[in-house]
Amino acid sequence: MLSLAYLQYFAKAAELASIARAAAVLHVTPSAISQAIMALERELDTTLTTHQRNRFALTASGKLLAERAQALLVLAGNVRNDIHAAQGRALGELAFMTQQSIASTVVPPLLASFGKRHPGIRTTVQIGVREQVLDAVHKGTTPFGIMVDLREELPLARRPLHAGHYALVAGGAADPREGPYLLSDLKTPEVDTLRALYLAKYKRELPVAMTLKSWSVCAEMAAARLGIAFVPDYVARRIARAKLRALAWPFKGPPVPYAIQAVWRKDGELCACAERFLAEFRA
Repeated sequence: MLSLAYLQYFAKAAELASIARAAAVLHVTPSAISQAIMALERELDTTLTTHQRNRFALTASGKLLAERAQALLVLAGNVRNDIHAAQGRALGELAFMTQQSIASTVVPPLLASFGKRHPGIRTTVQIGVREQVLDAVHKGTTPFGIMVDLREELPLARRPLHAGHYALVAGGAADPREGPYLLSDLKTPEVDTLRALYLAKYKRELPVAMTLKSWSVCAEMAAARLGIAFVPDYVARRIARAKLRALAWPFKGPPVPYAIQAVWRKDGELCACAERFLAEFRA
């Protein structure tokens, strides 16, 4: 029988490519990690690491177990949470992965209120770009993801959480015709739509001051009066709120919409802690 503790030790060492770093994160000794790996090798009758001096590397069997171990640990956590829920106890762990713009704006107040209502639930939030969130959900290394504008036809279960629109915001009076604009460097259809709308109205290309790594940074730059930011309204509401003003939408038709969704593997299910959190989700 595979030990969940041993799987956790092995999975962390595989993730960090280091026994020493895994031991530090898990607050155990490096020998405890090594002994766990050796015990798994005996149980599975295979070699999991290459055993090279001063180098941690996985064999083909080790890579397979590392991928499956994360999914098993997530499943075990879900089972524990569901047992506590069946007993009427709000205990367990809430774990998910999301994009930086959501993590820096929407998540903090949600977790603050959620923690007050459910003090027995521990929370772990991972942050990544959309490709990293999708990869973690596909591999089962995170129970679920929270994402903006996932339109691809992917084999994932989805739940709509919030719908809104993109806004134009600036740190003071600004002319949408003159700009210049602050855009995220994310390759999204929304930016293409803005460029097309601007070209159709003003008969020239959109003037861009700079492209930045995140919507949150775009909003902060707009608050510093460096241009007009084109960001989802939830970012505009949460970032530099006192210093930002929303501009009237100057283009034909309604503002560009977006949607926030929770996504998880179709062969999996959300635990009771996740269901509680998503039921309270507000952007």
